[in-house]
Amino acid sequence: MDKALGALEEGQHEAAAASLHALKGIAFAVGAQQLAAEVQKAEAEPDLGPNSGKAAAARLRIVYRETVEAVVNYLRNARPPA
Repeated sequence: MDKALGALEEGQHEAAAASLHALKGIAFAVGAQQLAAEVQKAEAEPDLGPNSGKAAAARLRIVYRETVEAVVNYLRNARPPA
């Protein structure tokens, strides 16, 4: 995740592509549809320079953090089988 976001922030969209693709696969696999959608947006982001990458990385950081928080809260509230 950090590798992909760092490359995006620096405007290195090609370098971020493989990491973003892997992250999207993981997000779809665990049912994190919002995270997967944001990764798709970042993958489609035109290479307009570092500012476009910074915006995409900022959106991804927020959604990633929200996804992780939701998973942690779910696991905290999950009851062990009786």
